[in-house]
Amino acid sequence: MNNNIRAGQKSSNIHEPITSAIEDIEKRDILNRRILATRILKRLSEDDCPGVIGIYGGWGTGKTSLINILSNRNKQTNPARMPILEIDAWKYESSDGLLIPIIVELRKLTGNVDLPDVWKIIAKRALVTTVLTVADGLLCSVGAVGPLKIMETYDKLSEKDETHSYIEVLERWERQSDEIKETEKAFQKVIDLAMEKRGATRIIICVDNLDRCSPENVIKLLESVKVFFSAKDLIWLFAMDSDVVARYINKRYEGTGVDGYSYLDKIIPEQYHLSLSPFTDQKGIEELLRCAVGEGSHYQIDPAKVPQIPKVLVPRRLIKSARKFSDFYRGSYTARGVSPEIVMALSMLYHTWPDFYQRLSSASHEHIRGMLDNFFQHESADTAKASDSQKKKIPLDESFLRDQELVYFIRSAFSGYNVDPSEGYVIDIVDGLAGLREGGLP
Repeated sequence: MNNNIRAGQKSSNIHEPITSAIEDIEKRDILNRRILATRILKRLSEDDCPGVIGIYGGWGTGKTSLINILSNRNKQTNPARMPILEIDAWKYESSDGLLIPIIVELRKLTGNVDLPDVWKIIAKRALVTTVLTVADGLLCSVGAVGPLKIMETYDKLSEKDETHSYIEVLERWERQSDEIKETEKAFQKVIDLAMEKRGATRIIICVDNLDRCSPENVIKLLESVKVFFSAKDLIWLFAMDSDVVARYINKRYEGTGVDGYSYLDKIIPEQYHLSLSPFTDQKGIEELLRCAVGEGSHYQIDPAKVPQIPKVLVPRRLIKSARKFSDFYRGSYTARGVSPEIVMALSMLYHTWPDFYQRLSSASHEHIRGMLDNFFQHESADTAKASDSQKKKIPLDESFLRDQELVYFIRSAFSGYNVDPSEGYVIDIVDGLAGLREGGLP
């Protein structure tokens, strides 16, 4: 199967992120992410740019592609003036922590200059943050989780030694506060030296795929670098799914009153969101679907038939759905005459709600009716048949029926079943499922 983005091009796979190569950007940046990349790059060079910036987007929205395009734009202008260090957090989750690759990259920028005292302090900080959780870490004791946690820490220590506990707690806090200040100073020396060596005006540390890490490690990684956010002439750029990370934070601080979104807004004051708008991005969506299906295909997808909801309008999800749509019309079920709208709707259903798709997938006409009848009150003139159909509903977990996006999708994508729940429409769905199964879907 040819997965290339355009006919005749064999170097780029449509499922992979856009690389930083200019040829790849020119051929594959269908959604014009280069416009946003140029805007962010300009912002990074401005004097009033905050020390931390976020690129937010869900799975498959193109965060890595945007970073690669941003890196390309920077290399074309003046890379020495603003070097970008790209760190994939997911790769380092199981190692000694996110600080390790950052320190290694910064040391390269300094020309591997030997600064024993500086590296010792920074290395100590890195090692401490790899073995401590947020609740027990350095930042916790100086107020990162609020007064309630601080008093809990105090009470635990008080149980051990009532006479000297408060003195021990205060001394410990003083030591930790001094260590943090020393670490900040040491880190600033590294930044200053790297800037001097490279003739740079500032350094960008870009952290990607943080949301792919485990919940406990996401918080640990954020805490491990948070102490360096105030470094002068350094900007942190986090590309992540803010919804996922906010949920992790909520879970970690459950019962403390800490809100995940507020936490992120506090440490990441400026954000840029990746999304698709059915109105402003219509041409891009059309081109994306056309490229994914293949220019030579006789069967194309009408973007107007794609339900206009954010969960569906995800570039990677649309690409995967369009590829399976294309596979269907290369298979043996083409002759069945299943409408393109039904095939694409089923493919999108799998790539957006795979658990529901597997419950729907069946060769039984009664099963398909029983599943869909959970979502429709038939408008058929034959009320007796409609009533009889409703009695044969297949029980569904309430979570599916409470998912308003799924309900909207089913009612929009399969609206023909509501108007005319005929045997022919159900046969098309059954054949569509069978043809997609032939192409690898469950």
